Amino acid sequence: MANDKETLLINARVEVPAAAIQAVVKYAKQRAGGGPVDTFAVLSGMISRFLGEKGFAAWVEDPANYEDGFAHPV
Repeated sequence: MANDKETLLINARVEVPAAAIQAVVKYAKQRAGGGPVDTFAVLSGMISRFLGEKGFAAWVEDPANYEDGFAHPV
């Protein structure tokens, strides 16, 4: 997520469909031309880009998005 706003690198548990992981592995390997590829880094970058492009920061500012049980006490 390259932009001029402050960002933090976090480790989070995210549910991702198996088909999405398979697609990332497939296309990352194709782009690497058969050489080694860090598919974890590719997936991480893609999720970060998706969150930035789809307005995640604005989405979390809407209190209605917390009504579905996302905010679990620790």
